[in-house]
Amino acid sequence: MKYAALTAIGFQLGLKVVIGGSMQYLWGLVHALQVFQYLLLCNVKFPPSLPVFVGFFSIASGDPSAVGIADYMPDIKKWLIKPSDIEGKYDTEILPPSFVDAEISPYFIIAYSGKLNTWILALFIALPILLLLSKIFKKVTAIENALGTFFFNGPLRTLTEMYFEMVINIFVNVGFIKFRNKSQIIATATCFIFGVFAIMYPFIMMSIIYANRRIIRKRKFTVSYGMLTEEFSQKNIM
Repeated sequence: MKYAALTAIGFQLGLKVVIGGSMQYLWGLVHALQVFQYLLLCNVKFPPSLPVFVGFFSIASGDPSAVGIADYMPDIKKWLIKPSDIEGKYDTEILPPSFVDAEISPYFIIAYSGKLNTWILALFIALPILLLLSKIFKKVTAIENALGTFFFNGPLRTLTEMYFEMVINIFVNVGFIKFRNKSQIIATATCFIFGVFAIMYPFIMMSIIYANRRIIRKRKFTVSYGMLTEEFSQKNIM
């Protein structure tokens, strides 16, 4: 019955995407699948095929290994830390067995390094290329739209999509705070910085909406922050 109910929910969401033609239902489906990724680590019995199915959706959170490009990207953690200086022999005893079996590091800077690499690649390679193309090919709609996603709407969408996973990684890292060497200090500081951001992020987003509440339907707001209110652009809200 549980599996049938989950299948029915997924089918209804997929049907709404096809019939409604609205991206909000698709993002809702992606959100649900990302939650399932961590439910698999809980002490709940799932069918054997479900972890494989959920694995295909790890690309939704910006994981480069999901598309096989992780080996071709610079690894930021190698520039900042030595994993061997952080990881301890008792880590696997403290970390829940399901996380150990899934090979998820308890240290945020290690577990989240793939996504941090994606952010750096986008900011320091993709963005300069788009800026150059926008100067060469002026008033090309496709280039302008792609460039526009890098400011506000693009990052907002990315951070919102990855927020749940980021909070889980930070929460786990809190139990592994270390200061004995340089790598441990950097790892702990990274966890603290992203942890403070995770706490403040919802309030920052609400403040942006409140400050612009009188112009949320105008193009100026939509171009910069439309992602925050697009769920309310339809008469029927899911």
